Amino acid sequence: LPIEGNVKISISDVYSKDYFVIFNHYQKIGDHSIEFINNDLSSGIYYYTIEINGISLTIVFISPLAT
Repeated sequence: LPIEGNVKISISDVYSKDYFVIFNHYQKIGDHSIEFINNDLSSGIYYYTIEINGISLTIVFISPLAT
């Protein structure tokens, strides 16, 4: 992170349903990682949004079929 602040990572589907927050904590400047295991998501297209101090970035990802 280039700046410190409260970091919020959330997941939603293409209809903004099943919205939930997977991380919401204060973080200092530096490299960080988080592991997200999507056992509760059915296959489909989802979006995750990373927000820090009012700045947000949304990225699409595809949850594959369960095996």
